[in-house]
Amino acid sequence: MITKIKLADPLIGYSIAKTGQSGRFNYIVTMDGKLVLGRSGLSQPNGHINLAQGADVLAAGEAKFVNGQLRTINNASGHYKPSGKTAQNAAVSAFESYGAGTGKYIEKKF
Repeated sequence: MITKIKLADPLIGYSIAKTGQSGRFNYIVTMDGKLVLGRSGLSQPNGHINLAQGADVLAAGEAKFVNGQLRTINNASGHYKPSGKTAQNAAVSAFESYGAGTGKYIEKKF
């Protein structure tokens, strides 16, 4: 169950698992390991660079949820283009630390 994930404004405190949400979310993992999610397609800027407020990140990509369950995460970020085991490990660790599991990690080639 995801309850501690910091979400981009205006979604702070939003619980994907609790509400059974489905869809794609952009995510970043900050340099200190915090997970930040923002729903794709909202009128608010929830792109990776906005989620990170321009700062460097350990990982960035998309997370797909189905009925509140994490299915896949990837490294699809046009700005940051994270790749390799370092980015994968940071993403997996961040999602696991919030009890989301990891689903399947998919490495995109840039």
